[in-house]
Parts: sequence; structure tokens; C-alpha cells
Amino acid sequence: SVHPYKKWQGAFWRLISLLELGADGGSRTDEMLDRVLDWLTSDGRRARARRVAINGRVRWCATQEGLGLWAAARLGRATDPRAAYIAERLVAWQWPDGGWNCDVRPEADHSSFNETHGPIRGLAAYDAEVGAPAARHAAERAADFFLAHHLYRSHRDGRIVHPEIVQLHWPPYWHYDVLLGLRTVAAVRDLRSAAAADAIERVRHAQTADGTWRPTGHRYWRPPGRRGSNVEVVDMSGAAARVITEQARAILRAAGAPRSASLAPTPTRTRRPARPRS
Repeated sequence: SVHPYKKWQGAFWRLISLLELGADGGSRTDEMLDRVLDWLTSDGRRARARRVAINGRVRWCATQEGLGLWAAARLGRATDPRAAYIAERLVAWQWPDGGWNCDVRPEADHSSFNETHGPIRGLAAYDAEVGAPAARHAAERAADFFLAHHLYRSHRDGRIVHPEIVQLHWPPYWHYDVLLGLRTVAAVRDLRSAAAADAIERVRHAQTADGTWRPTGHRYWRPPGRRGSNVEVVDMSGAAARVITEQARAILRAAGAPRSASLAPTPTRTRRPARPRS
């Protein structure tokens, strides 16, 4: 059988994409969620997490736990003991600056954008379902980490962290971008914040002449039938523009931006290379 995390065919990624597309609970999604929760709370995974505490920081790919927790809350399963365990671990693994990171280099002491968006979404959704102040506080601290970076800039020199971070993608999988960052922060913070304004403008001006938004960055998946890694089970190209458009419109509404008819189109962009793994 396929491992739950196999990119992008395992139950974990199938479930996340289905929920992003609006799927509801049912026997199929419940079965997928059980496989994901069993994997995330397995004895082997617990043991590995204990071995990656270096210089007082757990170096872990926390977006896996975060999105798994989000899926559980989204499907009405936040009271599952496995979800509670995941939420507790995420709070315990949070780094001093508010985020999470899987960088095992002892000198690494700054959180990762890629590994922080999932925990925010999961902890915020978990708190909304069961009322968990510690989870809510952790999600708020992590959202403030993003806001301190204006969602896409280096804390050192203010430069764009990576060219792909200001492009639009769907599915993003574990990769972070500015639209995903805004959606994540919106779960716990008001987007009518000066710290979010620049990121919102980037989304505003990514609207095309026909009033929609489209993927502008690297495509992180390969079509069905291809050989090698990152092969999808379905062709996502037909859904990408629709999903991104819905997400962008929701963000602009939350931020109190002008109606879409007044938004300016953006010039065509050149594709950039994929972001490095985190």
C-alpha cells in the first residue's frame, strides 16, 4: 500500500487537496483521516521526534502535523485523542520566535515559513472546535512571526525571502507563498494590519484582466502517468485558477480591499525555479 505521505499520492495529500476543494465528511475521507492520524501518532514517529531535539529546539517538519490536525478539525474529529496529542506536540515543539523548523543544523535558530503555516492552520482550527487556549496562543504567536516578516520578507534585510514566495500556486503542498500566508494569518489575526498591507497589495495586483487569478509560479506537481516523484493522481491544472481566485477574493474581502472590478491586472510573469526543500 502507498505510504500516507507519498508525494502526492498518499492519503495525507489526497485528503488535504480534497478538503481544499470543499469536500465534506464521509466514509472515504474518514478512512483517509484515520490513516493519516495513525501515521502521525505512530510509535515510530513519536520516537523519531524525541531524537531531533538539538540545542533546545525540536527540528521537525511540523506542517505535516499541522495540516493533519487541520483535517481532523475540518471533518469534525477534533475530539479524537490522536488530534489532542498532535495539538499538544505542536505547542511543545514551537520555537522561541513563534514558528517551527526542521533544520537539524545546530546553529539554525530561526523558524521556517514552510514549516509554520501548517501548525497555525491546525492549531487555530482545533481551538475553534474544542476551545484550547494553549493552541490558540501558539497559533497567534506564529501568525505574529509571519506578520513580523510582512509575510514574505527577510527579518535581516527586508528582501524577498525567495522569488517563489511572491508567486501564486495551487496546490502548494508544503510550500509557502504569500497567498497561503495571508490565508493562514487570517485564521487568528485581523488582516487590516499595516504588517499585512504589502502582501495584500501583491495579491490585489496579481488579478488578471478577466477578473480572475491564476498560478504564476512553479508547478510543484507532475501530471498523472509520469515517472518519478511528485506525480499527481489527477490533473490539477483545471482546478488551480478557480481555487486561487476563490482564495484571493476571500482574502481581499477579509482585508477590506476594494471590489474586484477596480483591481488592476498584473503583467505576465516568468516562471522561477522551484524553492529549495526545507
